[in-house]
Amino acid sequence: MIVAVASNQKSIDSKIDGCFGKARYIFMADTDTRIVKIIDNSSFANLKSGSGIKTAEMLLKLKIQKLAVKEIGEEASEILKNGNIEVFSNCSGTVRDILDYFALSK
Repeated sequence: MIVAVASNQKSIDSKIDGCFGKARYIFMADTDTRIVKIIDNSSFANLKSGSGIKTAEMLLKLKIQKLAVKEIGEEASEILKNGNIEVFSNCSGTVRDILDYFALSK
């Protein structure tokens, strides 16, 4: 399963924080291989508007299946749900905590 976690810091031990579209980094992980890739989302995060929509569209192309965020806008959430990506909002903890949770619950 391919999962993603949004964070504003480039460390797997960073906290999940901020709004989805404004997250500077998206951690993408394959729960089977445990390979983690860090996607620099700063180009979308710096947009004045539409950052969540652009980030959501990017995740659709990457074939993400589950996403953990602290906050997400309604439009971005709808795009992801329509693309069959399960969205977990109001998440807390570290990126590592969330990735471990997804790996154990598959």
